[in-house]
Amino acid sequence: MSLNLTTIKSMPAANSPTNYPRLDPTVWRDRLLGYRTLKSDRREVDRQARELKKLADGSRDVIVEALAGSPIAQCGDLMVTVKVGGDALPSITLKNGRKISLADIKTLILSNGAKVPADEVSAIYGGRSGSTDVEVIG
Repeated sequence: MSLNLTTIKSMPAANSPTNYPRLDPTVWRDRLLGYRTLKSDRREVDRQARELKKLADGSRDVIVEALAGSPIAQCGDLMVTVKVGGDALPSITLKNGRKISLADIKTLILSNGAKVPADEVSAIYGGRSGSTDVEVIG
């Protein structure tokens, strides 16, 4: 019985820093740190915006309640108008631009031929396009 042994040259690990592209710190360091700061600032502004939206929505609800169903009110030299938008029914938009209301769909037929009754659908996820995120650590 013979053993065939093959010697394999050692290669750096896939996650070894030597495999990463090197960016010149004199060109890139300030830009990367600036990006990290902008990203952090945006998260903070988004958080503040969510808090302000909650406060504004609460104030709006109190005003609408005070109007007791009236779409218009007056407060000194101020006029208050309440506009209520209609609900947008869920729909499917085809590539040619045609919109089909989900209320008009009775059965979904899957690619394997299985049929799903429309009343079994609880939600539609519209999907999203891919995203690219960059983090600067350190």
